[in-house]
Amino acid sequence: PEAVSAAAAAAAELQAAQTMTIAAAAFVLGGIAIAQGFKGDPEPCPACAQRGGEQCIFCDGTGRREVPIDVSKRDINDDSVMGLTRRSPYECTACKGAGMILCKTCRGTGFN
Repeated sequence: PEAVSAAAAAAAELQAAQTMTIAAAAFVLGGIAIAQGFKGDPEPCPACAQRGGEQCIFCDGTGRREVPIDVSKRDINDDSVMGLTRRSPYECTACKGAGMILCKTCRGTGFN
């Protein structure tokens, strides 16, 4: 009987320690979340006026070229992961098919 009550007491002590650990972690994470909420509203980027960038002038924002680029013999023979990473010869090389040149200040987010 004494061994059983000692084991039960040890189990209860472990459970209490686990509960305290979880409560402390929840308290810390809640505090961090609240502190992040007090940062305020994000400031708009002064360089791009919250647009994130400018329309690509080389492809007029389409992301595609009218004339394909010349593909070298090496690129034709290159498997490059079974062709999955090979770019289209019609893809705009300036904006990489995005149709937009990203703002260098905010990296395309529109905010500082």
